[in-house]
Amino acid sequence: MTKDRLRWTIVVFVAEACLVFCAPRPVAGPSPISDALDRYARGQFDVAAALVTKLEKDKNPTVGLAQQLEHDGPLWIDAMGPLAAPKRRLIAATFALEMARAAHGWTFTERMLAWGCARLRDDPHPQAVERSWYLASVGVSEEHGTSMIVASESRMGDGTIALLGTSWPRAPRTAPAVTAPPDYVHAPNALDESAGELAEGHLAHAIARFPDVPEFQLAKARAIIAGSWGAGKVGVPVDEQSRAFPGDITQAYLARLVAAPQPAAPSPSSSDLGMARRPSGSVDVFNLADLAYSSVHAPLVDEPLRIKELRGALTILEHLTNPGPMLADVHLYYGIIALRFGERAAALQHFGQVEQLTTDPLRRCNARVLEGIAHERLQEWDAAAASYRSALDAVPHARTAATMLTAVLLVRGHTADAEVFADDVLSVPMAPDPWNRLLMADPASFAGYFDQLRKALQ
Repeated sequence: MTKDRLRWTIVVFVAEACLVFCAPRPVAGPSPISDALDRYARGQFDVAAALVTKLEKDKNPTVGLAQQLEHDGPLWIDAMGPLAAPKRRLIAATFALEMARAAHGWTFTERMLAWGCARLRDDPHPQAVERSWYLASVGVSEEHGTSMIVASESRMGDGTIALLGTSWPRAPRTAPAVTAPPDYVHAPNALDESAGELAEGHLAHAIARFPDVPEFQLAKARAIIAGSWGAGKVGVPVDEQSRAFPGDITQAYLARLVAAPQPAAPSPSSSDLGMARRPSGSVDVFNLADLAYSSVHAPLVDEPLRIKELRGALTILEHLTNPGPMLADVHLYYGIIALRFGERAAALQHFGQVEQLTTDPLRRCNARVLEGIAHERLQEWDAAAASYRSALDAVPHARTAATMLTAVLLVRGHTADAEVFADDVLSVPMAPDPWNRLLMADPASFAGYFDQLRKALQ
């Protein structure tokens, strides 16, 4: 090779090398989550809900969004150093809570609640404002799950499982081991956080950090009532079971329950853990709510324990009788438990107290529906009908009150009145049913907690 040819070869090689090694490399843009957290920290609070809403509107799964927050969120929290980390941790946790609130799928909601809770618990010393975060998170959990209780008494709503965890007041249990975590879980401990939240109970974490907050104790009582909603049916014919309220837990029922064989809990399987496997054996779907159901399945079929816990809820309520905005709910739930145990006269007294303590139409409507149920069980049919009519005065066209009144009129043989009433009810759209909010936090307070959080972040 001549010197000129060698020289030319070297020039070409150097030029190609420069194209490879010297050309400017593309710089990765900021993470979508990091950018959204920056905007949220600047007060653009609608960005969290917008991310979820867009995905759901476009029919895209929110799994990737959860994965991004679990991976990038801790990096964003630590990016400004240890002095800024506490506030950034609260910002990120509230961002997750806002996404949980906006979502319609329970699995994503629970996952965001678990992630936000875990980030706050990274600091063993809670900030005072975290009280509002946990109160808001309880409301989110109830909004997404507890209303399922009154619609289906055969199984606790998934939201109540996540809120309640294992049965109170037993110590938390370890979530069952999962041998094949889902492919989308890349963030360290992401699955462990969600599974632990379900096994221990989100409310247990709130109480551990704020043991003296009465709202958490009231939420605990609500969760116990919801978790025992299906009790009172063993050996009771279907046609004798109440239309809207569980059966009486009387001494005769307890004796029959002791004599009845208890169903055995099923052995764990991939389906119990919420896993649907393709023929190849790879994990296709992982539902954390089903994992919770599996982890607490034995307590769900242990009706004597549920009944014991229901009695224990009375002790909680007895410590919440100081005058204040919660007192109406205390009497409402106390009356529900009294009615569960067949103490109808005592239940009516508590429901009457609700009338005196609140002007909220939703609570008044529910208290009057419960009064009607108590009167029905006392076979006081005219009083029952009057209570249901009064409930409809509080919330016109409320579905449960209307249904109960129609049924009483038919039972009493007032068919013509029932037909006229039914025609009138069906002629207008049904109002949102207050009965679906029977075991939920006050919606006004729920919204107020988010306002408190947003102010604290500015």
